[in-house]
Amino acid sequence: MKQHSIDSYMAYGGVPRGSLSIIMGLGGEGKSSLLANLAVYHSLSGYNVAYFSLEKHIKYSLSRNISILLNMPTTDIVRSPNKAALIRQVKTILSRYPDRGSLHMFRMRARRTTPEQIYQAIQDLNRRGPRIDVVDLDYLDILQPARSFNEARLEIDHNTVMLKDMADELGFALITPSQKNRGAVGKKDADRSNVAADFSKTMHSDLFLILNSDIDPNSTDNHKRQIKVTIDKNSYGGEKVTFVCNVDLSVGRFFDPFPMVE
Repeated sequence: MKQHSIDSYMAYGGVPRGSLSIIMGLGGEGKSSLLANLAVYHSLSGYNVAYFSLEKHIKYSLSRNISILLNMPTTDIVRSPNKAALIRQVKTILSRYPDRGSLHMFRMRARRTTPEQIYQAIQDLNRRGPRIDVVDLDYLDILQPARSFNEARLEIDHNTVMLKDMADELGFALITPSQKNRGAVGKKDADRSNVAADFSKTMHSDLFLILNSDIDPNSTDNHKRQIKVTIDKNSYGGEKVTFVCNVDLSVGRFFDPFPMVE
């Protein structure tokens, strides 16, 4: 099956500065894998990226980035007895991109991190070096602690607005995954109504993508998926569109991700 890229369906060819993009999917459907691909892709393309992980340990996130660069399963990266050889391979690949940008990675505490802390970290980076162009946040739903369902909805709405304003003020593109709700379990084609916790996230977003995956029944490797990608909302123009691509989540390689738009 022919592989497609998101950017071929995007108005203006990519993700504009000041925008908020949300990638919705169930656990294991490739949200974080896509986000990791975006971080590597944008960095190699010359943009400065800040990647905030609220879910995974920083060592895992680094291993996944190396997996993407070397096209190797993450488990092989982690278990490799010769880490020095892997580092040499990474350096060889990076040397082919002399104009690459920086990739700053942060491990933040799930349900203990506030948008203000994200803002401060980005401002610190901007003061020390080239300004940040892209912020990848993994992920929106687990920022601040929630004490009840109603409080969680209010917090998510508040956090989404703050993140959107932050992207606009500091001039970066913000990309973050979000979970589907329980109603999406077993549903072949989820839509925006299946976003977890609070629907307001979809209203505040500029780009809203939905991942729907099918496990190949003939495959002995359940990491190999067919991912149906729906660009359900695009505030910058373009109609709703859906396309399918093949993905091997064990390697972490997705498809050609978003370019940046100046």
